[in-house]
Amino acid sequence: MALTIFPIVCDESVDLVVFKVLQQFGFPITSITLEHSGVSDTEVLRIAESKKALVLTADKDFGHLVVRLKLATAGIILLRLPGIHPDLRAERVLEIFGQHSHLLLGSFSVVQARAVRIRPLGGCKPKPDFFLSAPI
Repeated sequence: MALTIFPIVCDESVDLVVFKVLQQFGFPITSITLEHSGVSDTEVLRIAESKKALVLTADKDFGHLVVRLKLATAGIILLRLPGIHPDLRAERVLEIFGQHSHLLLGSFSVVQARAVRIRPLGGCKPKPDFFLSAPI
């Protein structure tokens, strides 16, 4: 699997296992838990924007901030993987970067166990979601 490496900011809602696996694969990554614990979601977006980084989160509030309020972001990856072991979550995130990296920048992406929805953000006219499948 060929990975496109992007800067990433991991929100506090993301398991440290996921953070460590991405770090081992060479992603320039910032952990809010380890470096900025307790900051607001808006501050997480500011940190990510300063690093030109995607935000990796399990917090649905980021959808409100970037879709409804239109706050600036390089992209959001929302993990909706309840009940899945952290090691398998990390594998799923790597699969998404390997298979869909060309769509992640400037998009709001929702990652589920068997599907991914990727919707462009920003000045783009809204397009239908792309439903892409990838096995765990």
